[in-house]
Amino acid sequence: MTKARFHIVLFLIFLGILWLPLIQKTFTLKFEKPLMGDFKTTELVPFSRASWFNESFQNSIISWSNESFGLRSDFVRLHNQFFFWVYGKAFANGVVVGKDQYLYEKKYIDSYLGNDFKGEDALQKEIDKLKFIADTLKKINIDLIVVISPGKGCFYPEYIPNYLLKEKGPTNYGYYVQQFKEKGIQFIDFNDYFIQQKEKSKYPLYPKTGVHWSTYGMSLAADSLIKYMEYVSGMEMPNIIRDTIDVSDIPKGYDQDIEDGINLLFTINKPKYAYPNVRFVSKMIHKKPSVITIGDSFWWGIYYSGIPENVFASHEFL
Repeated sequence: MTKARFHIVLFLIFLGILWLPLIQKTFTLKFEKPLMGDFKTTELVPFSRASWFNESFQNSIISWSNESFGLRSDFVRLHNQFFFWVYGKAFANGVVVGKDQYLYEKKYIDSYLGNDFKGEDALQKEIDKLKFIADTLKKINIDLIVVISPGKGCFYPEYIPNYLLKEKGPTNYGYYVQQFKEKGIQFIDFNDYFIQQKEKSKYPLYPKTGVHWSTYGMSLAADSLIKYMEYVSGMEMPNIIRDTIDVSDIPKGYDQDIEDGINLLFTINKPKYAYPNVRFVSKMIHKKPSVITIGDSFWWGIYYSGIPENVFASHEFL
């Protein structure tokens, strides 16, 4: 091939690449996996004399075109993968890429280091209010239990990137636990429990690329929580039985929810995860309490696991 012919072929290949998005948009030659996450899509401004002259119509067309051209999701993933590999950067709000490609939400690192410490006075006001509520509910035979979920910064401090590390200060978590013990507030501390079980557990309690406890860790926490509720209330509640455990190389459910949100081309190497197959055993002697849960996204795994409808008489999640 002559040099001139080579340049022509190279030019045609480059021209073909430029036409690919339009061809994909028109004929849909391949399925595009949608991007994950929370996105705001541009609404087209209706054409009118006013929208034309104030340029809102043109601007909406430009924004819409940038969001909907063919192969956009693939190009976004290619862009994100490059920056992930080369710079260790993730394009998602509040996400930190740690050592060995462990993914964190920065707020959990801040919590571990004490960057978000509210101060003793502010925390004490919250605890005093909580104590008042707990004592008031107890008078009408209602138990309040504080459930402390694990934090990824506390569970995996060894993978926090060096540029974020500093000397630890006082933490909200540490002050809460101290005051709960002193004031007799009923609580169960899964942050401490998970750390104690970290090296003992056969399967990961916290996923490498997820926000929350693993599905396996959640099942252990749910079982422990029910036993604690039995201890506090004096009830004998239905039992959770784990008959078998499926071990998978592919994370399921929310076990890689941070990774899903950063939209990479290739998956991150991860350990195998465990997925218990559970059933519920209820006997005539068992009692089911009515439960109201006030919590965050850590409760969703338990909420959708079938536990509330099988173990509680009624359940509200606020």
